[in-house]
Amino acid sequence: MMISPLAYIHPEAKIGKNVEIAPFVYIDKNVVIGDDNKIMPNANILYGTRIGTGNVIFPGAVI
Repeated sequence: MMISPLAYIHPEAKIGKNVEIAPFVYIDKNVVIGDDNKIMPNANILYGTRIGTGNVIFPGAVI
């Protein structure tokens, strides 16, 4: 798992295995991110979002 120190991850978010989180990513409360995902810079994953396995979230995405 590679998480940028410049990303914000809410303490109540759940992050799976082998997840790459780029700089300036925002992950809100009550978010679940499955295994083998890549989240690119400046993406925002908002409250209550569920992301399955093997996805790529592109730069600037708001989910």
